[in-house]
Amino acid sequence: MSEQEDNKAVFLRWIEAYNDRDTQAEADARAPGYIAHAPGGVGDLDSEAWLQFIASFTEAFPDIRLTVEDVLSVGDMLAARLTFRGTHRGEFQGIPPTGKEVAFSSIEINRMVDGKVEEHWFELDLLGLMQQLGALPEPEQSEEASPTYYVGYSSNLVEEEFSEGRTRAADRRSVRRVMSSSCSQSSPTKE
Repeated sequence: MSEQEDNKAVFLRWIEAYNDRDTQAEADARAPGYIAHAPGGVGDLDSEAWLQFIASFTEAFPDIRLTVEDVLSVGDMLAARLTFRGTHRGEFQGIPPTGKEVAFSSIEINRMVDGKVEEHWFELDLLGLMQQLGALPEPEQSEEASPTYYVGYSSNLVEEEFSEGRTRAADRRSVRRVMSSSCSQSSPTKE
């Protein structure tokens, strides 16, 4: 097995240990000098601080599960895209339980040393999570800003215009997939 395959296997075991709430296996995946670089002014977290950080999620979302969507491993570095899913049943960042099911994403980069996670950088979609919990308002769309969204197409441009509830398409047969509200708002080029 290559170094990249070994690193991927360690990472996947680490995520599975978290999902199983196996604190020993989760700790075993981390190197003795483990450091997590947390966003948003939280700063660097050693193993003890990391356990407190992840406990805030498992206490607030007891059924939270991580799904690994993509993994890329090069040398001693591993990047992953994950989705978190759970139900808000405990206090989170001062927000009382809502009972809402949530899903939010994370991008993670890990430096692997001797088959363990030595350093961990991550970015969580906390804005999306807070909106789902009702702590922040959903973005509103003004009449003036009603953008034109372009969706995936095969050979013909398909234009979906979301203004005044009207939808028109140049050629619906060419649509291969419809993207969510995070579609590109820039004009695509024709094939």
